[in-house]
Amino acid sequence: MKQNRLERVIRGMEAMGLEQIIVSAPASVFYLTGTWVRPGERMLALYVHKSGEARLFANRLFALAGNVDAPLSEFDDTEDPIALLSQSVRPGTLGIDKSWPSHFTLRLMEARGDVRCVVGSAPVDDARMCKDAEELRLMRESSAKNDKATAAAISALRAGKACCAAKKSPR
Repeated sequence: MKQNRLERVIRGMEAMGLEQIIVSAPASVFYLTGTWVRPGERMLALYVHKSGEARLFANRLFALAGNVDAPLSEFDDTEDPIALLSQSVRPGTLGIDKSWPSHFTLRLMEARGDVRCVVGSAPVDDARMCKDAEELRLMRESSAKNDKATAAAISALRAGKACCAAKKSPR
């Protein structure tokens, strides 16, 4: 878990008056955990409480056990992931990010009548806007690699070989 990023998210939660949120956007889960998952139709949810508690809920299919630096609750396709998640959610308002499929939200609302769901994307979205030292370093590395690849492509071009589209075909 990227602790400094989690702390920024929690400060954002407090500013919004949220005690708990569910993060489901793969890029936001990656931002907080350092692990990339494309869940498709399966549930992916990172539960965050203002106390600093965070738990990732993911299908076993993604083989995250031992590969993610976050508390992990796994389920398989024969289990109900909402039943598992609902055990961690506390009564009260729950921020849910804008990417979580509505069928998961509706099922959670049915399972937990003591929870009021609200859009809760801002704490993570706002935290992601300000880059930390690691992000800046990685962005600079990526940019340097891009510059190198572009320079190699330009140097590989020769007069008369620039582009197939630029050539006129005889008719």
